[in-house]
Amino acid sequence: MTLLEIIDAATKLGRSDGTDAASWYFDEGRSDVTREQYQRVLQGIADGDPEIMDSIPAADFSGQWADGRTVRGLLAELGTNDETVSADEQDEIVRAYEEAFSDAAQDAIESHCHSMLEQDVTFTISVKTEQDPKQLLSMLTDLLARENCDIDQDEFEID
Repeated sequence: MTLLEIIDAATKLGRSDGTDAASWYFDEGRSDVTREQYQRVLQGIADGDPEIMDSIPAADFSGQWADGRTVRGLLAELGTNDETVSADEQDEIVRAYEEAFSDAAQDAIESHCHSMLEQDVTFTISVKTEQDPKQLLSMLTDLLARENCDIDQDEFEID
């Protein structure tokens, strides 16, 4: 395999691993993630907020985890080793993997945030009250607007 082929394979592997790592970013199975959290992450990425940017998964070659990657393991998976590529070439291969990993993780997180924010929510509220129904509609509209929900008032029914 040529160096360019190895770098291409490292890039593809980095993208795949970065996308996989991003799937764990929001712990949706254990806690409720609010619209505000999705919005904060998107805004933090757009602003380059260090708190958000530092929380995005990055490639880890420390070997501290039993199933974690090491540089030697990456090279072996790509069909090479430190005897067949120079130190400079290894750095180039690792850099390609890391950049692809980071880009894919960020892209997947952004995509997930956008998809969660774009979901349509439909619900029915039944209220028995002496209050004017139009006043209740106004209060509900204000509440939904504060939650950054798009409201189609033509869909409201007042019986």
